[in-house]
Amino acid sequence: CSLVHPGVDHAVRHCLGIACLTNAEATSRGLPLFALHQMHGLRHVYDQNRDAELTGWSCPAAVGPVARELTLEQRELDRKARLTSSRELGHEREAVVATYLGR
Repeated sequence: CSLVHPGVDHAVRHCLGIACLTNAEATSRGLPLFALHQMHGLRHVYDQNRDAELTGWSCPAAVGPVARELTLEQRELDRKARLTSSRELGHEREAVVATYLGR
């Protein structure tokens, strides 16, 4: 799947297209069960993990700092990380991934 980072394993890539895992399979892969409730759930999980990888901290949707709590340097890194993950998910706008990450 060209829409996701190459480090995402095959099972997750497949499930980004169709929600196909049982609760037991999701648990065995370390995925939260909420990810199975909707098609975009795995995109949320992927983007939140990718954002933490790129910035070094959790996003607001994963109980990380909100934008007003970041320094100017951190805000710029956060903006670049969001644009990177947005492109990896097939978008070109930070506003799209704000749904996945929070503000």
